[in-house]
Amino acid sequence: MLRTPASLRRLSLAVSSKAFDPQAGLASVGTAALLRSATVMSALRLPGGTAIAQSTLQAATTSSVAASLVGAAAEGRFVGGATLEDAKRTAAALAEDGIATIVDHGVEEADDVQLELARKRQLVAAAGGLTVPIKPTAVADGAMLRALADLIQQAPEPDAARLDGELVTQLSEEHRKHFDDAVEGLVRLARDAEAAGGALLLDAEMTDLQPAVDRLFLSALEAWAADADRAFATYAGRPARPGPPLYNTYQCYLAGSEARLALDAAFAKDLGVAFGAKLVRGAYVAEAKAAGRLRGSKAETDAAYDAAVSQLIEAAAAGDDVYAFLCTHNAASCEKALSKADALHLERGDDRLKFAQILGLCDGLTRSLAAAGCRAHKLVLFGATRDLAPWIGRRLAENADALGAPAAEAPALWRELARRVVG
Repeated sequence: MLRTPASLRRLSLAVSSKAFDPQAGLASVGTAALLRSATVMSALRLPGGTAIAQSTLQAATTSSVAASLVGAAAEGRFVGGATLEDAKRTAAALAEDGIATIVDHGVEEADDVQLELARKRQLVAAAGGLTVPIKPTAVADGAMLRALADLIQQAPEPDAARLDGELVTQLSEEHRKHFDDAVEGLVRLARDAEAAGGALLLDAEMTDLQPAVDRLFLSALEAWAADADRAFATYAGRPARPGPPLYNTYQCYLAGSEARLALDAAFAKDLGVAFGAKLVRGAYVAEAKAAGRLRGSKAETDAAYDAAVSQLIEAAAAGDDVYAFLCTHNAASCEKALSKADALHLERGDDRLKFAQILGLCDGLTRSLAAAGCRAHKLVLFGATRDLAPWIGRRLAENADALGAPAAEAPALWRELARRVVG
């Protein structure tokens, strides 16, 4: 368990069990880091700021000059260093402040499934128990995922069809083999994470492929339920365990996300296995909009996200083996989650309720969560700038939650800097 340092213990005195100030954590952010964040976030708020950043990120994949500019701006924001050892040093510093780490080599696409799976296994083994995200295409053939997703979408009730493992038998022989290989690879990787004391976060995919990814996750749960020793089946009442080794991602900007979440939670409960859900607003806006799956407004998405959080907290408080990983930069959603947990007497340090933000974004929020006794996390990337630039670029282009909330935080950063200057 992460210890709480003196700086955050002092800060926590200002955090009531009934009140939560998402900006209180700014007081424990270093001045240099605060100034860098305020400058970058303010620049992104300027007219054309995001477009200029996108162009620079694109150029960074081929230009050493652009890569140097991106590297300087990304240092301490998104990126923990060029190597895993750099990222682990960042993780150790965060741990001193009571903040856990999600670590990843931020490469967007994988051309070779077996090679990427081998790399992920190496990362999990070397990460020392840190949480690791994994793209579905790191374990699964893309053509197979598309074929399976098409079968699911053609069913009368696609959301319910995801729960029908028999649909896999309708795939071609080659695709069935790819599916079986993907389930085996995912289960093996999750077991590696469990053995190391960590967990996997199965990323979301493009909207048209997501039903197949859900089926892959559900098949992994079935594999654990069938395990003779049931070592991976349940975590309830086992305080030494940090939760299940695998979380599926649910994108709340997609219509019907709450129904899919409820179906999958019930599916896991019927199997008698733990259910891990990573909740995000979403990161494939263009694809979702084209497919007609996007919610009508940002307000609708916010409401759906908060409803999903409440659903998971209520289940956890009722004793279900349910674990929520709230990956959001939205301070209001974090406040509502804490209020819900407090009202249902779910302890803030309970492993069934975790929070995460990207390194360098909304640091005040993350530190406030840690000071309030929550399971706070930072996503820390490592790698060469040319590899990381596409990842950062997509977050700027697609994820309004990851950019909008930090940019809106800029005035608060400047106020905190001014407070330090004037005393």
